[in-house]
Amino acid sequence: GGEIDNEIGHPFCYCPLCHRAFQKWLAREFGSIDVFNQKVGQHFLGRSCRSFDEVPLPASGSNPCLHQVYNRFMDNQIRQCWGLQADWLRAGGVHVPITTNAMVTWYGYDHEKLFEKKDVVAGDHYPSAARHPSNLFRDDHPAGIAFICAYLRGMRHGANFGFAEFRWSPVGGDLQYPAPEEWRGWVNVLLASGADFINFFRFDTSPSGIERGAYGLIPSSGTVPRFFNTVKKLTHEVKPLMAELAKTRVPVAPVGILYSHATHLALQESPEWEALRGPHGNGYTMHLATHFRAVFANHVSPDLVYPGADFNRYHVLIVPALRVVSRELAERLERFARGGGILLLSVPCGVLDEQAREWEIPVPAFLDRATGACVEEYGLPRQQGIRLALASKPG
Repeated sequence: GGEIDNEIGHPFCYCPLCHRAFQKWLAREFGSIDVFNQKVGQHFLGRSCRSFDEVPLPASGSNPCLHQVYNRFMDNQIRQCWGLQADWLRAGGVHVPITTNAMVTWYGYDHEKLFEKKDVVAGDHYPSAARHPSNLFRDDHPAGIAFICAYLRGMRHGANFGFAEFRWSPVGGDLQYPAPEEWRGWVNVLLASGADFINFFRFDTSPSGIERGAYGLIPSSGTVPRFFNTVKKLTHEVKPLMAELAKTRVPVAPVGILYSHATHLALQESPEWEALRGPHGNGYTMHLATHFRAVFANHVSPDLVYPGADFNRYHVLIVPALRVVSRELAERLERFARGGGILLLSVPCGVLDEQAREWEIPVPAFLDRATGACVEEYGLPRQQGIRLALASKPG
């Protein structure tokens, strides 16, 4: 296959060229500066712009809606750039499947839309070999690995996928080989979850550079580690199964968990809820992973469902913290519920539009008919310590 670039999309750019491109994109997206000011709420604190040339880049303390539209712009830029690379390769006569190694769970671009024009979904993953605060998805457990696979599989609505990079060696911050049976368990979950290929990164180890002393199966010294025997053993076990594995597809699960890129964007600047906060912009996906693990613990491996998928394939659709909801998505969810599907929502749901501006109707906006509910107020109770003093009754 052919791979375009590497781990695309990070970080965002704030250079003068991108600033001007952002202003031009806003003009096409909103049509007039008055519509932009109203939809993005720039009038607050006197930040209205007289023309698109005056629209600033978002900075610390900016209007969260301005952050949201800039994130949408960068998503568009990233997908256009790497879409052009794929177009050039095809125009140049490349006929092998084209893909890229997606930064799995990163909010910076819409994975579903990115892979619409790619032949194969692929991503990178480096599981942690221990329970540690940095182990965001608890991938020391099979449910954590299965979640990452479901995330990739959902990008093309159930299609098989692969890993352009996967761990088999020491990595930065964890300079040890995985336990042999632990690593074998990881690989077996990948194969059972729809991975058609696994490229382990990397064979040799660089003695210098930013990845010095890590990521290689064979260390810089050239000494063959004991772990090499684990790799050989698993290779011999899997090779006879390859022809059969190539024909397999993961069946549609009875339960789906909805992922929303628009919500993921909106939670970067103002997560507000403790349960939706997390390092590297992963609070939302970590929240989805908690729901995934709960279903997985009941012997069902759910699908991660993207907004463009067919919801009617599922008996139950879990929709955690859908903070951003469009009218179109709300209507599709309502049709799913009216058709007999079980729709399970959790707070905060139906709060913002696609500009991250609050809908000026009660929560859950446009999902009130699907749920039969109207939320007047919501919040989290404060935990307060109470001291009780017990005394014997006089007399």
